[in-house]
Formats: sequence, C-alpha cells, structure tokens
Amino acid sequence: MPFSDGKEYDDYFINQISELLTHYGKIDYLWFDGCGSEGHQYDQNRILAAIRSMQPEILIFNMWDPDTRWVGNEDGYAPMPNFSSIKAVDFSVNTTEKEEMETEKFLPTECDFKMRSTWFDCEDNEDTTKEADELLGIYEMSVGRGANFLLNIGPDRNGLLPEKDTQRLREFGALLEKRYGNALMEFGPVQKETEDQWGIQITPFPPQNAGDQPVLVNRVVIEENLEMVESVEEFALYAHLPHSWGQRVCLYRGGASIGHKCICTFPTIRTGKLVLQILKKNGDAEIRNMKAYYEKV
Repeated sequence: MPFSDGKEYDDYFINQISELLTHYGKIDYLWFDGCGSEGHQYDQNRILAAIRSMQPEILIFNMWDPDTRWVGNEDGYAPMPNFSSIKAVDFSVNTTEKEEMETEKFLPTECDFKMRSTWFDCEDNEDTTKEADELLGIYEMSVGRGANFLLNIGPDRNGLLPEKDTQRLREFGALLEKRYGNALMEFGPVQKETEDQWGIQITPFPPQNAGDQPVLVNRVVIEENLEMVESVEEFALYAHLPHSWGQRVCLYRGGASIGHKCICTFPTIRTGKLVLQILKKNGDAEIRNMKAYYEKV
C-alpha cells in the first residue's frame, strides 16, 4: 500500500497495532522483527507511547525501548553464562557489533527457533521436523539458562498446525513432564546456611522408610530471586555423601549465571543433602528455590 509521507505510514502502523492491542484483552508480549521496513524513519516516541498507553504492562521485543534481547542465533540455544542484567548487547536492530549501553539494564534473553527448516512453508519439508528429544535439549539450554523457549510452527494451507508437528509437541510435553513434572523428593524451603551457602535436606517422595533416606539425583533446578538483584556470577553445587560423616563432593561448578532458572545436570549420585555454594557475586544474592530430580537412564 503506497503512502505519501512518513507520517501517513506511521498512522497506518499505529492503527494496525491499536487493533491488535485493544480487541483481545491483556497482551503480554509484542514482537517486532528487525528487518522489512528499511529506509523509513519511524516516529519512535509516538509509536512507543501509543503501545504502552494501550497495554501498560506489555513487554516489547526488538524495538527502540526493548524489554528483552535476542540471543544472537535462530537455533534456540543460550550461551553460558547468560546474564539477564547486562551493560552491552551483541546484537540489536541496527548492528551486529557489540554495543555498550550507558547503564546496566535488565534484558532477559529470547531464544527463537523453528520446528522445521523454514519459518512458514510446511508443505514439503516434513522430514526436517525436530525430534522430541532435541526439543527437550533446546529447552534445557534456553529455559535452563535463564532464557525463554520461543518455538515457531508454520501453519498449513488450511491455517492449522501440521499433524506431525503437533505430535512432536505432544511427545516433547510428555518428556518434559516425565523429567521435570514433579521433584523426585520433597523438602522444606531452601535454607540459607551461611552468607553464601544454601542447602536442601532431601527425603524420599513418597516416604519409603522412617527418617531421612539418601536418594538418587542427577539434576537440580536452581532459581535466583530476581526481585532483589541478579547477583550470582559463579557457583558450585555439592552433594553430601551418605556414609562419609559430613564429606561432600562437587557435582557442578563453573562461571555460570543462575538468574530466573538454571538446570544443572550431572552423573547420578545417591545423597541426602545438596548444597549450593556461591563463589562470586555482584551484591547480595538471594536463592528463591532449589529442586532436585532423578531420571532413570
């Protein structure tokens, strides 16, 4: 559709956005692609003011006032570490070079990827549909590294999701439920034992014997309280050995962020207590939750 000037283009743009943001209740997320309208100088302040006035709590991706940032690939994988509070971005809508920001900003990572080899056409590439275990791996390297999991599925010519893709989603959901649907053991709230150490005492779930009994564990999900500040920059995870009178062994260690969620996987071990030791931090750290799981090989 031709436009006589930039303002007319922006008027049309805002009218379309208004239709989307005022007819469907509360909208949580508005996503803009970084390309497709080169050569036009948008009235950024006017457009942003219109969007946020219609949806005050909305989050915006990839625009002039972003609330999230692109991970830098379209494969769905986040790096390690992957901090949400950053002072520079590797990619933006304007450049592929690293850009320093004036101040540190909370910009969680978005991990976008596609179910097949293409974003839209799904007629002739059914053989490229991702397997359920690959989707689970992407989940652990996106959500498990504090980012989101943004999966694209292109509709067919009838406007429906292809059957093979929906079947893979069901299989993925079953794997996710099996692995993370329920913690293997139940315990009280994570306990702060020292300034930089938190622990969880494990008991079998459901109880098998009286008292605490060591159980098998091979993954732990840790969550930092981001309402305080994203603080943890390096940590180690330990398991107390059941027959060593207090000795513990390191399960997981590295310069890694925790953020919203960190999934730690390690060889299966039998233990009755897990301890998180913070080795490096920026400000006061607060751990919101720790959950332990066991998946039989």
